Amino acid sequence: MDFLKGNKFSQMVITILFFGVALAGCTGEEIEEPVFEEEEDVCGTNETIHINQSYLIPSTQYYSCEIGSNGHIWTNVTEDGNTFLKALPDDNITLGDPGFVTYQIDLESSDNYSFWFNLRGPYGTSDSVHIEIDGVGYTYGGRGLGAGTNWTWKNSGTDIPPIEIFLEQGTHEIKVIMREDGVEFSQIFIGMNGETPPETMEGS
Repeated sequence: MDFLKGNKFSQMVITILFFGVALAGCTGEEIEEPVFEEEEDVCGTNETIHINQSYLIPSTQYYSCEIGSNGHIWTNVTEDGNTFLKALPDDNITLGDPGFVTYQIDLESSDNYSFWFNLRGPYGTSDSVHIEIDGVGYTYGGRGLGAGTNWTWKNSGTDIPPIEIFLEQGTHEIKVIMREDGVEFSQIFIGMNGETPPETMEGS
């Protein structure tokens, strides 16, 4: 150990290492790494919506959500007493890997259901969404469901047929996916027996 003579820094390092090994040996147990608990995921209600008739779902009552690769996320916005979702940040772009919200519904009966979405956008390049139901994209062949600058109920587009589907009794999932950021989304209406959504937007 002659090479340590006169080298106080090296002697200090050896002392610290020795002390650490001795401390671990006192208990006869390995020293565990600290565990940091992750924050609880609060993105969504984790609640299934039971449906036995035509039903209006506030957009904020989603089961879960996913943030887009560019950080885009559906964000709560309140205006004139109504709370709805807005795709933010609004960079005025069409999104390649967008954020989405998922709604889980439990249907009491097998039947034909129509799906309507209340949408609005600040301008024509920020007013559209894509829709998936049980993993099937009903708008991917076109330009999504778009609404313009006023709240509008949409279940079809110029290149998209009406979203009317026969679904079996049981649990199903609806995804509302940002096509363009800045788009606003307030409600889903699930219609039975040919019923259509209400004329005006109701508060969530």
